[in-house]
Amino acid sequence: QAATNPALINPDASVQLSIHKYLGEVTNQTANGTELSSFDRPALQGVKFKIFKVTDVDLKTNKGWETATALQGADLSRVTASGGSIAVGNSTFTLTEAGESTTNADGLATLTPAQGVGLYVVVEDLAGSGRITEAGSTTDIKNTLTASMPFLVTLPMTDPAKTSSWLYDVHVSPKHQ
Repeated sequence: QAATNPALINPDASVQLSIHKYLGEVTNQTANGTELSSFDRPALQGVKFKIFKVTDVDLKTNKGWETATALQGADLSRVTASGGSIAVGNSTFTLTEAGESTTNADGLATLTPAQGVGLYVVVEDLAGSGRITEAGSTTDIKNTLTASMPFLVTLPMTDPAKTSSWLYDVHVSPKHQ
């Protein structure tokens, strides 16, 4: 965090996205970027995720945050594991691939994009995934799943426990459709 003012994003900070993948419906836990305490659903191993940086949004500026806010609710259905762009009104935002990771036996995929602070689109790549199993099982369930929709995430996010600070390690838990 910035030494002089923790409310300012440290532009040189390393950011990390931790994706937790479980089978089943959305839980009633608050999704605020922190690691959720527990799940009563089986973890999924073998699910591949790709992330893309929205290259035209600079979260080190107020204008960048205004743009990120304006992109909430944007139609991301055209964004695929191959990339794409985001169109809002007369503006088109380009995406740059920033990394990929596959969930482990605990249902966790971790990405540390070299591009650092920014707005990212997360895409679940079922087609590019190999074998997908529930924790403790050997049965491949890939063909029974429907991928979660692509979604936006800022790295970092406001720390919900101390709103004048930032979470540089953001946790998300996308659910299947």
